[in-house]
Amino acid sequence: MVEISQHARRRMQKRSIPPIVLDWLQDYGSRQYDGRGAFIQYFDHAAKARLSRNYGHRFVQTHDRYLRVYMVEDTAGEAVITVGHRTRRVRRR
Repeated sequence: MVEISQHARRRMQKRSIPPIVLDWLQDYGSRQYDGRGAFIQYFDHAAKARLSRNYGHRFVQTHDRYLRVYMVEDTAGEAVITVGHRTRRVRRR
């Protein structure tokens, strides 16, 4: 697991995002460069399919609210900058 910044820890607490979700994002999430020096990791259709293959369809259905989460990570992949709930699509560049 990568280092989580104080800002990200506060956002996780405020937004009720458990730490295990960041592990799921690291292992199964899709990754997109944001054009500003960081990567956004999130669950898209393909990421949910990968998660479903390993944990099962019912797991994905049950934890759907946590699968609408994103994480912003530095380009070196060493620190999580922030986390949040997705309300819009992630634009692909």
